[in-house]
Parts: sequence; C-alpha cells; structure tokens
Amino acid sequence: MKFFYRLLIAFLTFTIGVRSTPWRYLLRNREPAPRASSRTNSPVTAPDSVDETEEETQDGWAYEQGTYLNPEYGYSVTIPDGLTAYRSPVPMPQHGVAVDLSKPHETQVWIDGSYNSLEWGSLREAANDNFNYLKADDVAHLRIARMVYGRLSGLRAVRFVATYNKSGLPMIEDEIFAFRNERDIVYTLGLKTTAARYSEDVKVLNQLQSTFHLEALPYP
Repeated sequence: MKFFYRLLIAFLTFTIGVRSTPWRYLLRNREPAPRASSRTNSPVTAPDSVDETEEETQDGWAYEQGTYLNPEYGYSVTIPDGLTAYRSPVPMPQHGVAVDLSKPHETQVWIDGSYNSLEWGSLREAANDNFNYLKADDVAHLRIARMVYGRLSGLRAVRFVATYNKSGLPMIEDEIFAFRNERDIVYTLGLKTTAARYSEDVKVLNQLQSTFHLEALPYP
C-alpha cells in the first residue's frame, strides 16, 4: 500500500503544477508484485472505461495480458506471451504497466507514459537525468555502456544502457525515451536486470519496443 500512497502524492503534486515523480521512478523502489492467477490472453479494456467496483485485482494490483491500451497517454503495447503485467487499479492514475522477470533479483521491464513534469528539453537530457538518478541509488562502478538514437513508433528516441554493481551484483539498466511533443508526453520503456540475465531479458524489452504503437489522444 505504501507504493499507492506515494503514487497518489505524486499525481496530486503534478496536478497542482509542481514537478512530480514519474511512475517509472516509483517502480524502481517497489517490492515485486505477486504473480497473477492464470488468465486468458485477450485485449485489455481501456482503463478509463473499467468499472472500478468490478476490476480484477490481486493484492492491490490489476493484471494484464495481451494488448495493453492506455488512452490517457495515447499508446498501446503487446505483452509477450507467457508474461503477465501489472498496473495500479482504477481510480489510481494510469501511466503504464510493468512485468517482474525475476523476483529474487527484482528484475523487471516497464512501460510508462507521463507528462514531461521534469521539463526535459532533449532526449539526451532525459537519459542523463536518469543516469544521475542511478548515481544517487547507492550503486558502484556506474558507467554508460551505450547511448544510441533510434525510433519508437515513428518518434525519435534515445536508448541508453548503464552498467553498475548493486550490493556486489553486476546489474544493467536499459531504457528507451521518446517525446510526443503534441502533448508534451514522455514515453519510457525500461529494463532493470542482472548482467547474467541481460541477454535473455533484453529480448522482452525489444519485443515491447517493436509492438509499441501510438494511439489517438483523448482530447485535442
């Protein structure tokens, strides 16, 4: 429940015009969610059309498989077969979903859509800011292993890969950022995993990138 209180505070802070904490930052500091019970792989109902009294949840999380649609921030993505994503339930803010890949090492992938409340002026600034966030996260031997520019559903994007040690364990964080200037929205796809698992876990991130599509925004 602590996560939801922090998320609610971040949302309220944004709505009154103060710089808020993006959902992806909160994910880095959460405990892994329990796995959902088996569900059929079917398209997801748009979050704003879900009846909050009937929404399927488990231990405070709502679970998704198949195609995840986020009409508030105008995007959709396909969750790979065999994986279950989780999100905050309605009426909490709907920014995106995450998937736990390995609970023992708290490895995960996530997809986020948020307004540019941190006022990043460029993709490089977004990448550098996230690198600086890692610096403050009690890690050792932190370095940027790679930074390249590309595309995310037609939007110009930057992808940066950082390596570091956390509690003596070699870790890798791989993140993709893109701006939708039409509404000052930032899209983030990210992976946090161990160096030993990276070659397999990055396949999940790549699948999410390849199935990410822009959708119509709810209002002009």
